Amino acid sequence: LSHFFANAIYMPLFGLLAADLIYSKNRKHVLRVIGAVLITGGIAFATILLLGWGGPMLKTSKGFAETILEPERFTLDAEEKPNQGTGPEISWNYFRFKVLKPMVVRHSDVALWIFNGLAFVGFAFLLSQKRYRLAWFLSIWLTVPSLVILAFLLHQGTFFSVRYILSTLPAYLALVAAGVVGLVVWANRFGNRQMVTVLSVVLVCFIAFNFIYGVTLIYDNKVKEDWRLVGDFLRKNAKPEDTVIVINGEETLNWYYPPATAKPDSYDKLAAVQKALAQSDRSWVVYSIFSPYLPEGRQIKVWLSEQGAIRLVLHHDIAVYYYGRNADPLQLLAEIRNFALPVDHQLYASLARENRQNPAVARQYYLLAIENAPDDEVRTDYRVALEALQP
Repeated sequence: LSHFFANAIYMPLFGLLAADLIYSKNRKHVLRVIGAVLITGGIAFATILLLGWGGPMLKTSKGFAETILEPERFTLDAEEKPNQGTGPEISWNYFRFKVLKPMVVRHSDVALWIFNGLAFVGFAFLLSQKRYRLAWFLSIWLTVPSLVILAFLLHQGTFFSVRYILSTLPAYLALVAAGVVGLVVWANRFGNRQMVTVLSVVLVCFIAFNFIYGVTLIYDNKVKEDWRLVGDFLRKNAKPEDTVIVINGEETLNWYYPPATAKPDSYDKLAAVQKALAQSDRSWVVYSIFSPYLPEGRQIKVWLSEQGAIRLVLHHDIAVYYYGRNADPLQLLAEIRNFALPVDHQLYASLARENRQNPAVARQYYLLAIENAPDDEVRTDYRVALEALQP
């Protein structure tokens, strides 16, 4: 979907070029630009076809077009939508916390308002400099693809991910940069050079500190989280009466494990997690790469360990904690031996470490980890750990 949605940038491009063709006096130049855009669009479309996504793209685009012509289909029940989900929530809080915040700031509402304020100042500054086309182009680039993508997800019944609208980020950054330049220019008219220099440094440092969070989270996570593996594991092992929750990722879990139906941010506080786990004898807590970024994310992780929850490393960045309200770790470990486990060396190694008090069981898991290790280096590490076990 990320690759498919990246092509949404062509919508405002062709719209603006069409308007330019109508009102421009130099239509030959506009036609040359349209030709260049058509070539880049053709390359993008050909890439999608070569990757084998042409059929799905045509099918989903046709269904979306039908929904646009019949807007009442946006309000269909989840089970009637193509992917049988509710899609993104249409509210200001959802847009603020799930769309804007993860991409541009950490946890501060103040930072979010400052960023948006700079973007508005940038728009005003471009207008004041009579850069009308640039101002409107950046604004349309930022808003139109985002709205179309959110509408498409609502039509499909698919959860939202920040990476889907990453193609709009250059426009947002350009407006923010224009806002910084505008403030510096206007401050220079009414203040001294020293004050302007300090203002520039403070703004640049503030932007870098806050913005790096969202971008590095997206680009540094080279190994994608395998949520399908998590959903399949839970379907095979979680009982209907068990509690299943995720820390900072409710929509994703709802999608890959349909029995889960929690609203966004339902379990961002330790107190909410404790209340949920107190409702059943056995619970499953999914802890992913996004969980530690909550203010109480690490605190929740520490509490689970202190309560004797067993950590199952299902993937590079995802762990599932198996928790028993009135059970000790040894009892939980004994139950895990009867689970349907995926074949994964990291999972076997994590279970071997959890079973240190039972060397015979730990040895079995280490042998499985050695057998399924991806290379000799990892295999050697597991052999060293196996030899270090107490007889």
